[in-house]
Amino acid sequence: MYLPDFFKGDPVALKVADALIPVDAAKQSTFSKYTGILASMPTFLMWMTRHKHADCDKDCIEFLTKLRKDTPADRKIGMVGFCWGGRYALRAGLESNIIDVNGTKRPLIDAVVALHPSNLVLPEDAEKLAVPTSFGWGVEDVAVSYKLRGQIEALHAARKDVPEMQHKDYTPGRHGFAVRGNPDDEKERKCLEDSEKQVLEWMGKWL
Repeated sequence: MYLPDFFKGDPVALKVADALIPVDAAKQSTFSKYTGILASMPTFLMWMTRHKHADCDKDCIEFLTKLRKDTPADRKIGMVGFCWGGRYALRAGLESNIIDVNGTKRPLIDAVVALHPSNLVLPEDAEKLAVPTSFGWGVEDVAVSYKLRGQIEALHAARKDVPEMQHKDYTPGRHGFAVRGNPDDEKERKCLEDSEKQVLEWMGKWL
């Protein structure tokens, strides 16, 4: 398993994540929520300017291109993206990123799982997926609109050659349900466990 450092040693500070997506939202008062967000926003916005989409996309594609070329032809590659990474996992599976490997056209990866994928730009990030893809959507996700599910399904319904697509809903499914859900809350723990199962089953099927 590979986990490239696309942020080059400059991750979002944990205190920013704790303010924006607390593990236990019930313990965060309305006052501390909004003061935390206001205090964290300048740091988060500055971080975003240091890691713009074009640079991140380039780094991701270059890494995967090398990985694909260095991987034996009989081995498969899967990619899982959470939140920020969901967009890049999807883009790695696009037709436009198919490459030539020893005279054979191959996608950079063979299967994708994207859970609460943020910052998606449609149709370009999802319309022309070339590999089997599984999506996980939070019904109550305030950062990634649940409406995206229907929009992506409509894009794929208009195609004749779309690979297998899967969409799973999570309730309550607040943003970060697959990585920052509260394990002490029964419903959120189920989201955590079911999203892990989704990844393992999808990769088990296609890899």
